[in-house]
Amino acid sequence: MIARRAPTARRRAKPRAWKSPRCEVRGCKKPQDVKWGRWINDVPIQEFPVDPSKDSRFHAEHGMCRSHSKQEADRRFSRFIRDRDRGCRIRTETGCVGPLSCCHLLSRRFMATRYDEKNAVAGCAGHHAYWTVNPDRWAAYLQGFLGDDVLEWLRALAFGDTKPDLAEVLARYSA
Repeated sequence: MIARRAPTARRRAKPRAWKSPRCEVRGCKKPQDVKWGRWINDVPIQEFPVDPSKDSRFHAEHGMCRSHSKQEADRRFSRFIRDRDRGCRIRTETGCVGPLSCCHLLSRRFMATRYDEKNAVAGCAGHHAYWTVNPDRWAAYLQGFLGDDVLEWLRALAFGDTKPDLAEVLARYSA
């Protein structure tokens, strides 16, 4: 008996026409949700003497979907924190091991404090892993590192219902 093969999938005769602008990340088909302008040396592109339409190096506005905007904001915020601190700030008795990373004092899952500069420090990979697997010691370390009043203020902010505007975060920590 001869086995039948499944029919081959048909392709669209005409490419899909999108009604709204799509995310600028290659391969992403989600609609643009977050738009932000480009800043050059703390000056908005609208006030910069170069006309963006005539100079291909500058784009006046970018747009991505929410998930890619969050990834880009995380990347820029991490770079800012590592450049600000320039070394491991969460040292223990052991020496530092590995590259620097952005360590959030309270978890990143709290969007209200995710991009707050008071909630993040630079730490080496070794100390970041050490504090991640020892949460009880981390809580005690934070009380000595920040103090009770700042820690309570951060917790109150984290458990609030405010969310950051990703367009503002992307503009503030421009690449």
